[in-house]
Amino acid sequence: MKLFRIYGFLAVVPFAALACSGEDGAAGLDGTSCEVEENSDGTKTLVCPDGSSVTFTDAEEGPRGPRGPRGPAGADGADGADGAEGPAGEKGDPGEKGDPGEKGDPGEKGDKGDQGDQGPPGEKGEKGDPGDQGPPGEKGDKGDAGEQGPPGEKGDKGDAGEQGPPGPEGPAGP
Repeated sequence: MKLFRIYGFLAVVPFAALACSGEDGAAGLDGTSCEVEENSDGTKTLVCPDGSSVTFTDAEEGPRGPRGPRGPAGADGADGADGAEGPAGEKGDPGEKGDPGEKGDPGEKGDKGDQGDQGPPGEKGEKGDPGDQGPPGEKGDKGDAGEQGPPGEKGDKGDAGEQGPPGPEGPAGP
């Protein structure tokens, strides 16, 4: 209904402006709003609260006016929402080889690997130092008697021995 009010008002104003001319009069009372009603025959009726009304038809659209001067550029609008992801493109040509990067930090220690194959024998090494004395071995079997050794040097005179027990009585003399 609001659109009809506006169109109806615009249709009546030009007629009222043409009919009135002369000096301005005293200020009038505040106006009231009129309403536009659509009739079944395609006409419209402007009905006002004071009981007055007027019936009219829509006017035909006039010729298009001349093009106005170009206005200044408006401010940029807000960015729109991202569009849907498009299909993947064709594979491109390989790029040029880049410069080597900086050396990275050492990695964590890895798991112990499997034992490798036996390598070839090495060259014979130099003779090593003698080893420590080993522990004594188990007692062996008694060996054969050895040859008589040379007589040793005469030893020092020994201490006097203890008194021996008395001997048996001897035979009677002659």
